[in-house]
Amino acid sequence: MASPLGVGGPAHEADQVTLPYASVQRLVGELVPCLRLTAGARDLLRVACTRFVRHVSSEANTACAHAQRKTISPEHVIQALERLGLAGSMGELRACHAEFRALALSRRRRATRRLEALGVPEPELLRQQQALIEQARRELLPPTPPPPRTLSPA
Repeated sequence: MASPLGVGGPAHEADQVTLPYASVQRLVGELVPCLRLTAGARDLLRVACTRFVRHVSSEANTACAHAQRKTISPEHVIQALERLGLAGSMGELRACHAEFRALALSRRRRATRRLEALGVPEPELLRQQQALIEQARRELLPPTPPPPRTLSPA
């Protein structure tokens, strides 16, 4: 008979998607460095964490569908956590999300600045790129032979 957390149940553990052992161990080590877990406790914790992630994912998917979107966004995950009654850590989560968005925005701006720093307008860069591609094509592909000449009867 299966346990409440699904360990040792009829579905083989290898058939189920779970969090990696190393990830769970690393998280436990970071959060509580002086704590040691037995293999059984680590397995139960891994299964519980996997179930939690699935539950939050399911709620986020519901929020995504309600918003008529196809991709789950961080906002959908935050809504799911609030709906599950985990609003206590929302301040830290929102701050982390804002930091991530700022970092992503600065990376995009840096890439744009690099293009602008070249001093060449984008249409000119595109023309140069197409010329280079055509040159490479001429160098790599064999020349096409001329069409055969047919002799016309005189």
